[in-house]
Amino acid sequence: MSVYCTVPLPSPGLAETSSLLSSLPLLSPRRLISSPLPSPQDNCESCFSKDFCTKCKAGFYLHKGRCSEKCPEGFAPLEDTMECGEGCEVGQWSEWGSCTRRNKTCGFKWGLETRTRHIVKKPPKDTIPCPTIAESKRCKMAIRHCRRGKT
Repeated sequence: MSVYCTVPLPSPGLAETSSLLSSLPLLSPRRLISSPLPSPQDNCESCFSKDFCTKCKAGFYLHKGRCSEKCPEGFAPLEDTMECGEGCEVGQWSEWGSCTRRNKTCGFKWGLETRTRHIVKKPPKDTIPCPTIAESKRCKMAIRHCRRGKT
């Protein structure tokens, strides 16, 4: 049995008609189908074709023609459009820096050491946050007395 369906395309006046072979049993004209046929994408509100969604139902994010509850890794949810946007790409962490306090490496018992990484690729929208690019941790400083004007 062939099932024909017309799918509206994004441009006004255009439509795509496709034929889908189905393993549905033949029904007599007097028999009514009580439930709709399952869609390949049940979370899709409108589509370009049977395999490509253009708008998802509420609570789902659109990514490359598919609807899902979460965006894939490397992509961030855009709440205003309910799409998955490319996320921020960051480089590798640097080595931990020297243990310092008030920009000095002497005169204190405890300090902080810091490491950083750079943003390799900024996201297309400012609404997508980048991960942390600097982090610090507590460290024990070498016991040294500071000389005047020295660090």
